[in-house]
Parts: sequence; structure tokens; C-alpha cells
Amino acid sequence: LMFSLAWASSSGIRLSAEWKKAEARRRESENAHLNAELNQLKSQLNPHFLFNTLHGIYTLALAKDDAAPSAVLKLSHLLRYVTAETGEDFVPLEHDLEHLQHFVSLHQMRLTDQTPVNFTVDGNPYGYKIAPLMLLPFVENAFKFGSSTRDISPIDIELKIKDKTLQFTCKNLIRNNGQDSTGIG
Repeated sequence: LMFSLAWASSSGIRLSAEWKKAEARRRESENAHLNAELNQLKSQLNPHFLFNTLHGIYTLALAKDDAAPSAVLKLSHLLRYVTAETGEDFVPLEHDLEHLQHFVSLHQMRLTDQTPVNFTVDGNPYGYKIAPLMLLPFVENAFKFGSSTRDISPIDIELKIKDKTLQFTCKNLIRNNGQDSTGIG
């Protein structure tokens, strides 16, 4: 009886330890998968956007438009942010918002008056952190699928920050049926 009791206790302890190890391996695997996905998002820089932006800056330079130097600085900031400053798990919210504002500004450079963009931030973003580039895919898709040169296509981007809560809204009219989709986004 004592032997059976000792054997059952030791088996229970061993099974419990094995279960804990398996659970830790599962969590570690999940975290590695999530980090890989996050790193993929961080490393994505849409070449189409980059080429369009460079073409837009080229057009400004040819026209000797005073906006060209500012556009180059915004593109530089955007590239630096994506390649250098997003290595951390969390970044200051104000940095991510500044990146979004540069992104929106560069898109507006190539848009017509048919796509008015309203970007508002209600509340103070300082002192908060966010995973880098978390909001960018929504804004990218709003421009990709919501801008038009023929029809009025407003894009509204709104952030409300209150009591440690961030409410993000990005609205657009759907103008593209996704035929040129890469499957990423």
C-alpha cells in the first residue's frame, strides 16, 4: 500500500512537471510565432508606395515646388522609423503617431481634392506606448482601397486617448475591389 501510494505520488508529480514543461514550450512557440509575424510587419515597406512617393517628389522637384525638400524629409523620417526605430516591442505612442502623420502627408502629396483626409488626435499621446506600426495597416488600406481621382472619397483617421484607453477609427469608402492585391495586409 505504501509503495503504491509513493509510486502514485511520484507519478503525479512527474506528470505535473512534464505538463508544465509542455505548456511552457507551447507558450514559447506561440511567442516566437507572434514575434515572427510582428517582425514581418515591421519589415514590410510597400514598394508601390515608395516608388509613387519618389515619383511625386521627382515631379515636385521638376516643378521647383517648395514642398519637395519637406517631402524628402518626410520620406526619410518614414524610412528611418520603419528600419531603425521599430526594433523594440513597444515605442512611444507619439512617435508612432508622428510616423502615421508623415505617411498620410506623403500620400496626400499624390492625391487630388477628391480625397480629403481628416486626421485628428483627441487627447495627449505622451507617456503611452504601443506596438510599433500597429495602426499603419489600417491607414495603408484606407488609401489603397479608398482613394479616388474621380469620386469624392473622404478618409477619416481619428484617435481618442483617454484614461489609458486608445480608440482608433479609420474610415474610407471602398473604391477598389482588390484585383491588384498582393495577399499581404
